[in-house]
Amino acid sequence: MGVDLAEVATWLADYRALPDLFVVDIRLEDAGETLVLEADCDNNISTDQCAELSAYIATKLEEAGYDIALMVSSPGLTTPLRHIRQFQKNIGQTVIVKEGKEKWEGKMVAVTPDGFTIEFEHKERLEGKKKPVLVRSTKEFLFLGAQEVTIKLGKR
Repeated sequence: MGVDLAEVATWLADYRALPDLFVVDIRLEDAGETLVLEADCDNNISTDQCAELSAYIATKLEEAGYDIALMVSSPGLTTPLRHIRQFQKNIGQTVIVKEGKEKWEGKMVAVTPDGFTIEFEHKERLEGKKKPVLVRSTKEFLFLGAQEVTIKLGKR
């Protein structure tokens, strides 16, 4: 019998050690032999907190009679953002947004229930100017879009 992911989600909702915990992804891998849980917190999640969460879920799995491998981790720094709270906690950070063949790099300035907004600079030819000038613009994206959003690492 496979692990019931809804049951695991209930255990996570009952976990009180990290009140700002949110689940980024929960899935079965290796033909259902491994439960993979990616979790984060509004103020980041530490390795120790991941270990404590792993022990809690392992105990719950054992109590429920499941015999399955468990992997608990935070989403990687280079992993695309997938949860609205990841977007919210990264307001002010420089992000790279890829949508089809287009790519934008800018600062995340707002997040709504439907999407997010970035502010970026680009060169534009203005009437009366011989050379293109640097212009600051904003662009809104919907979460339902087919974009990939990652945090720019390094110099900001």
